[in-house]
Order: sequence, then structure tokens, then C-alpha cells
Amino acid sequence: MRTFASAGRLFSRLNVDSFALDYLKKNKAIEIRMVRRYHEAIEAYDEDQIQTCLAELPNAVHTGQGLRVGDTSFISLNELVAVIRQKYPYVDASYRTVEIIAHEIVKNDDDLYFTKRFRARTHRGIMLYTCQTMVSIAVGQSIVAACREE
Repeated sequence: MRTFASAGRLFSRLNVDSFALDYLKKNKAIEIRMVRRYHEAIEAYDEDQIQTCLAELPNAVHTGQGLRVGDTSFISLNELVAVIRQKYPYVDASYRTVEIIAHEIVKNDDDLYFTKRFRARTHRGIMLYTCQTMVSIAVGQSIVAACREE
């Protein structure tokens, strides 16, 4: 039985944010259905296809705050939230605020990188993953600076 999930459910269960969802929609063949939520129509995505696509992503680093790919260093949006909270304790930083600021700053797909993190293993031995969106260090510095000003 196939399960379809909204973007909000994908974020809460698999950490697939708007950047990752756009990337998966552009680069992978994910089935999308229009479903009804209260009085509006929203997009729903096949969870099995999303999970298969996540399994194909490179592994995330488990220690440290960054990842180097080629000549570019990246930092995850989750780590940026931690950096902002540590550097500016008076700023109420959340993942959503960092993501919104990142949408304003990121102009090039080269500034983004997507990795997977191990989440669990099912009773049948199937590996499940969550997504991790990373931005280049230069973009990350701009996001931290923008959070300070707000």
C-alpha cells in the first residue's frame, strides 16, 4: 500500500525541507498527487519514492559542523541554528527562520548540498534515512549575519 505525505509531514518525519523537496522534484521522478486538506488542495508525495531518493544521497558527517566536497565547504542548516543560538543568545533562531533567510540568500544551486543521516532500521532490515540540507560556508556566514540583524 502506497503512502502519500504532505510537505509538512515529510519535514517532520524525514527532515525534507523546501530546498530538499525542490531538489528531489527536479532531479528525481517522484509521483505527486493533489489531495484535499480541509478546504484546499495541496501536493502529496509518495513516501517510498522519497525514502528511496534519500537512500541515494551521500552520507552526512556525524561529527563536526562542516563537510568538504571538492573545493567547497558546507555547513548544515541544523548546525547554523546551533551556531546562531550560541553566538547570539538573544536571537530566537529556529530551523524555519534559518530556512527563510537561506531562501533569500541562496541564488545558485552550487551553494546547496544534500546528504542523508541514518534514522532507523525497520523490523525487515530496511534502512531509513532523514535528509540534511547544507549550504556553503559563505552562505552560512551571511545567514548568521542576517540573524544578528533581526
